Amino acid sequence: MTNNNSNKRKFDPALIAFVLAAFALVFIAGGYLATKNWIPFSFFKKGLSDTKSLVEEIKQPRPALLGESYYEGEGVTKHNPARVFEGLTLLQGTLPGGTQLRLIDMNGEEIHRWPVDFFALWPEPTHLIKQKIPWTQFNYHTQGVELLSDGSVIFNIGGKGTAKLDKCGNVQWTVDRMTHHSVTRTSDNGFWIPAHREIAEIPRKYLFQGVTKSELIKGSGLKFHDYENLVLKIDETGAVVREFSILKSLIDAGFESVLYDVTHLKKTDPTHVNDIDVVTGPLADKLPGVDVGDILVSIRQAHLLVILDQYTGVIKWSYRGHWIRQHDPDITPDGNIVVFNNGSEEFHFNRPKGSNLMMLDPLDNTSTIIYPKKGQPMFFADILGEQQRLPNGNYLITESRRGRVFEVSSDGTMVWNFVLPYDESHASLIAIARRFALDYFTVDDWNCP
Repeated sequence: MTNNNSNKRKFDPALIAFVLAAFALVFIAGGYLATKNWIPFSFFKKGLSDTKSLVEEIKQPRPALLGESYYEGEGVTKHNPARVFEGLTLLQGTLPGGTQLRLIDMNGEEIHRWPVDFFALWPEPTHLIKQKIPWTQFNYHTQGVELLSDGSVIFNIGGKGTAKLDKCGNVQWTVDRMTHHSVTRTSDNGFWIPAHREIAEIPRKYLFQGVTKSELIKGSGLKFHDYENLVLKIDETGAVVREFSILKSLIDAGFESVLYDVTHLKKTDPTHVNDIDVVTGPLADKLPGVDVGDILVSIRQAHLLVILDQYTGVIKWSYRGHWIRQHDPDITPDGNIVVFNNGSEEFHFNRPKGSNLMMLDPLDNTSTIIYPKKGQPMFFADILGEQQRLPNGNYLITESRRGRVFEVSSDGTMVWNFVLPYDESHASLIAIARRFALDYFTVDDWNCP
């Protein structure tokens, strides 16, 4: 007869206690090492983060940065021929058909298109680390453009590089740097362009708030990828001939309070240059020590405008205005500065809520709202945002993530309105719109073989 009790495993209480203690010790040690971000947990954490980001990029149903539809209609919904500045309008952004530049007439009809294909421009983007290379056409955008009279275009892909295409889209050259936001022509046929600096090249003294290079390089994915901003000057062949560090300029000028504020506001992006303009004679006449050809730079996070010496990068003038996260400061013919005030839907003291255009007279630092004034329709661009003063005194305004471009006269009357949906639920992203007089172009035929 078989004894069933003899087949039963006998457990040793001491062994059980030892195994449980070992498991507990490993669990506690693992938790401690994970909180310190030590190997191998840092690898697991980064791998999980990278995998999650990759899946999100690949599954993304439409391009990044698109906002939900806000306006009804499509195309030109208002046109007052007697009051508009007639011409062709360049649209830069993420539009139906992909990331592109599109030239339209006053009726909204397409005249020409330049597709913007990152993968065709940089089939082997060796100037970017792997994490900064987009996985799909939905993961990059274009911002910053100069359209030349022969139909060639110079533009940025945000944080990825700059390219020049001829009228028919053939690549003339590329700038293999992390350029972004704006392209500004100079009198000597060069261009000023903002850029990010590779993290490994940032001097330690520029890393505030306890940030360390090891964090930047390996520990936190891409959240510090735009920490440092530069301004580059390139020549007509695309070669970089000069560059300045914005953080160095601010530090050398003793802007401690500004850097304290912005590093607490956004630790990962303390400067964020979004536009450059070239100082003209009328503006230089208003500001002692400022010279024609120096550069006016917009630093968004600090709500700050600065003028840098064009050769040394030294700050010659600065003003922190009554605007919020401004874009696109442009110098007027009389030496004033018009700013696209992105503004806020929460902070709008004694004025219509949302965004507006503000005029600054740097002679006495007085600023006034140009549009909208009380009683005029509001508009809002939480990011981006662009304005262009036209030769007849009108303003062309880009309401970027709402997919709208409109023209207002000097008395605030809307004289032209263009709306472009991306699909049935989202608006196009129009980063920049620019109006060109018909006689600007030397192109006889926009068709390409």
